[in-house]
Amino acid sequence: MAFLLGRALLVSGAVDETEIRTAFAFETVVREGDPGEGLYLVRSGSLLATIERGDERHIVGQLGPGDVFGELALLRDGSHVAATVTAVRPSSTAFLPTHRVCELMSANPTVAQAIMSALDAHQRRIIQVLSTVVAS
Repeated sequence: MAFLLGRALLVSGAVDETEIRTAFAFETVVREGDPGEGLYLVRSGSLLATIERGDERHIVGQLGPGDVFGELALLRDGSHVAATVTAVRPSSTAFLPTHRVCELMSANPTVAQAIMSALDAHQRRIIQVLSTVVAS
């Protein structure tokens, strides 16, 4: 699903409007609980998404080129980041602020559908991880 979103952003020309952000190995890109700013498309490198529950940190995903994160911040204004994303090795992302993603969704149904699919996949992944955390 993330691949479809990345492809939809490429086709819409949105990637040309992005801000390129780089992260060094072990640098935090976004932190769980911080205000969400927009959508990130991984261009290169490797990143790890984790959530903290109590004193434990749980891996919810490994991200590489073509993957997206930050999509939960698109659900409503004031949304917070659902997971901490940290670079495992030097990485590069293309960043689109929330307001620009919303404009793209309004103008391009393919982008809107891809974002909805990415949100669905993300929700399923989080539910799976949380059910494992609760069971342990």
